[in-house]
Amino acid sequence: MNIHGSDAFYPRIFSFQNALMRVFGHFINKTMKKTFITAFVIGLFAFEGHSQLFEIGLRGGLTATSGRTNLPEHSYSSPNGTLTNSKVTAKPDGMGFGYLGGLYARVNVLGFFVQTEASYAHFVLNQKIEDGKVFLGSSQVGAYKSESQSQLSGINVPVLFGKTFALKLVRVYLGPNFLFVTQAKQNLKTTVGSTVTEREEDLTQDTRRELPNRKVESLIIGLEAGVGVQLPKIPLGFDLRYSVPVITGVYANKDITGFMGITTLTVSYRLFKLGL
Repeated sequence: MNIHGSDAFYPRIFSFQNALMRVFGHFINKTMKKTFITAFVIGLFAFEGHSQLFEIGLRGGLTATSGRTNLPEHSYSSPNGTLTNSKVTAKPDGMGFGYLGGLYARVNVLGFFVQTEASYAHFVLNQKIEDGKVFLGSSQVGAYKSESQSQLSGINVPVLFGKTFALKLVRVYLGPNFLFVTQAKQNLKTTVGSTVTEREEDLTQDTRRELPNRKVESLIIGLEAGVGVQLPKIPLGFDLRYSVPVITGVYANKDITGFMGITTLTVSYRLFKLGL
């Protein structure tokens, strides 16, 4: 006696189970496919929303430079003995205007960006000395005034770290800049009594002995900060920046102190962009 029932019953059970598994498996496969596709699409949009954007473009504009320079007391030999120029301050004498132009590259990720540039830059600094005194020993033997225009050119390479706002249309940033000096000169007009002399000096070399050595650094490192605006739907942007050579200073002679600030106003044109 078969205590488990008829043997013919088992094929019917197995057939029913197989059919049920096929239906269930089809349902599971279909559901999993839909879930996978949905997850893939969501992930794709999420990645796209947080993906990097690399762009390269051109930029150019104007520079405006102003500052003061403190020259230390300085002694030098003359036919009449050792003369000493008093400590003086070369004050700003109006704004000096120059220009710059070059390339930029920017990588955007998660609302932040890193931007580096290579620009040829030309800066102009106008200054004047109004109260220079000359001593022989302890006696004052002369006084002088001077007007100068210093011009400096080089390759400027800033490395900027920033944040974008307002749908990436506004950006703020800060970072170091590296100015590789290619040319520096100073046109100096000096008035002593009724005598006026004019000369040009190469500031990439040691300067004349009557004033402290004003040779400039071959690499000037400073800090730069700014704000930019990107126009919607067209590849144009505008930036306003301010930089100060606070890390190395301008002069190799560290007895020369002072302050110099450079304002730049530029327009940029994006050549192309790539989403990574």
